[in-house]
Amino acid sequence: MASAEDLGKKLLAEVQVVGLDEVLHTLRVGEGVLEAQYFHCKPLDEILQRALEGRRPTAKDIPRTPIVEICSLHPGGGATQLLYYMCAQAVLPVQYGGKQACTVIVDADGAFSVARLASQLASLVRQTLEVDEATLQTTVSTALKHVHVFHPQTLAATIATIDSLPAYLFDQQRHWSSDRQVGFVALDSASAFYWQDRAEVEDAAFQSTTMAGETAVSTPGPSGYNTLASCLKAASRTFNCPIIVTSWHLGTTPVTHQQQQYASGIRSFRSTFSGAFAQLPALRFVIRRAPVSKFPVGITVMNALREAGDRQKVVDEGRFECFVNEWGMEERGLSGVGRSGFAFSIGADGVMLEEI
Repeated sequence: MASAEDLGKKLLAEVQVVGLDEVLHTLRVGEGVLEAQYFHCKPLDEILQRALEGRRPTAKDIPRTPIVEICSLHPGGGATQLLYYMCAQAVLPVQYGGKQACTVIVDADGAFSVARLASQLASLVRQTLEVDEATLQTTVSTALKHVHVFHPQTLAATIATIDSLPAYLFDQQRHWSSDRQVGFVALDSASAFYWQDRAEVEDAAFQSTTMAGETAVSTPGPSGYNTLASCLKAASRTFNCPIIVTSWHLGTTPVTHQQQQYASGIRSFRSTFSGAFAQLPALRFVIRRAPVSKFPVGITVMNALREAGDRQKVVDEGRFECFVNEWGMEERGLSGVGRSGFAFSIGADGVMLEEI
């Protein structure tokens, strides 16, 4: 017969130690409080929901808020433009269709435009309600106060910036967003310091080989991107918010017409990164400009001139495609989100979404 001490040890072994944030998260999920509105971008949220469905939260396995990568295949590929749209949706008040949250933008590229974001905010307000100019300007100005932009110049500074976010955001005296949740944290772009980091890793390996002697085997040092991955995960847990990481595709790109036609059907692109950072995103998206069909072989000059105007209109629309990157995905994952995507156009006032 078991003693009281043995019974106590058995019960103690069954006790699970969890944080208050985990308990509250479980309760919110159980009550259906959490909806599939990670980024308040309907087509993107629906794809993420399908990718993550079936993962039931428990006290032992609290689901992380998603970390997604948005990769542009070409320079000016539209990733930052889509980020403006998502940022605007996050910070706008509920009456204008927004989430009424705050966002953090880590602008590693130094290309984030507040003026462009203001245009996107104004466009979304006009689409939702008819307002006078004074109300529009006040709404946009107030929303911009909840967009926190940082400009690190190196990978080490980027890591330090993300590490310092809790101290900054939890200090009510330093910003206007103390009464708002964090909609998301975005790193634009993760590729900004790729070559710098790669050079530092190779230099460290070369120096270690030189110091150890010619017989030593050169082994690359740890990449700063592994530390960056840990920082982004910690930020997601701390603020219970999703993470957006934009990047550039640094592989080969199609040049000839035949290559472009072939590439237009490809939906699998290998990640530029390796190690922990390559495993970071729950889902990867690729953005590319929607292809415009070329003139067929043998077309007459008159027909070409007749079609030229229509083709130019398609180009002027600035239409882009955003779809799931199928590289490395298991068959089970592909069955839920394979071939999924949406389209959007970039105009003078910002981004307009459409499903594909």
